[in-house]
Amino acid sequence: MSDEHPAGILRVRELYRVGWKILRAARWHLLVLTALLIIPGALIDTALFDAFDVNPDDISDTRFDMLASTGGFLLTQLAIIYVTLLTAAYLRTDAYSAETDGRAATAADNAMTEPGMTDNGMMDNGREGTGLPRRDILRMAEDAEHAGVPVFSRLMTRALRKYLPVLLAGIIGGILFLLGLVLLIVPGIIVIVWLAFYSEFIVLEDDGPLRSLASSRLLVKWHFWDVLNPALALMLPWLVLEYVIGFMFEPVTARFLASVTSGVGMLFATIAWTALFLNVRLMWKIPPEPKKGLMNREIGG
Repeated sequence: MSDEHPAGILRVRELYRVGWKILRAARWHLLVLTALLIIPGALIDTALFDAFDVNPDDISDTRFDMLASTGGFLLTQLAIIYVTLLTAAYLRTDAYSAETDGRAATAADNAMTEPGMTDNGMMDNGREGTGLPRRDILRMAEDAEHAGVPVFSRLMTRALRKYLPVLLAGIIGGILFLLGLVLLIVPGIIVIVWLAFYSEFIVLEDDGPLRSLASSRLLVKWHFWDVLNPALALMLPWLVLEYVIGFMFEPVTARFLASVTSGVGMLFATIAWTALFLNVRLMWKIPPEPKKGLMNREIGG
């Protein structure tokens, strides 16, 4: 069966395999991110948690719990953006050669900063099916340890440029999610799945915050279960581990360990999630007569 059809979407076990292969190849990058961003974020989170005297069992403390998590989240978000770029550097050697030592520069390098370029199959504003077939992602992941080493400073510079747009889109997406929850639980879940790839559209395709939300919705609505199932499979193990940590240690220690565990888990999940995005992106579909409006407009029209 052709890889250009939904059956060519990466399976959960393949996502874990890709994640593990790139994790091994990029281990020094991930260790640096953990030391510079994840652990300091966990310390901030824990300090605020202790300062607010949050009781995890008291639902009235939820707002303080969320506020305590904000500091750690802001640092973790930068690490996630970096890992998205890092994964793309390993999987998209043509488009990201400028970010990697030991690879010859190509014409595709300029496409990273010039929206509208289509030579590398990444910046196509027409939103035809671009991306990577499953077989290519698996092959590149297998070869990751033999590829050039991505340049930390270049990736971090680009991650910093994308930081505020991703945060802004996340805030807007969070508001839409809460509105969905107010209506009913199910609409909130649908919205959060629809917007699953907004960050990737900003980081890898130079979309703006609003455009990224519309792009993600148009892409994911054709592959809802192909996105929801891997999301659950990637999140559940870490959530279970956090839950176990909460039982094993006193609250402050448990908070710190859970924050570090969650941060490291997010780095691994981001590798797999970026691979899934590139795979699903190959199978872009535009509805014949899209409705107008922010979340329903045809992209590139």
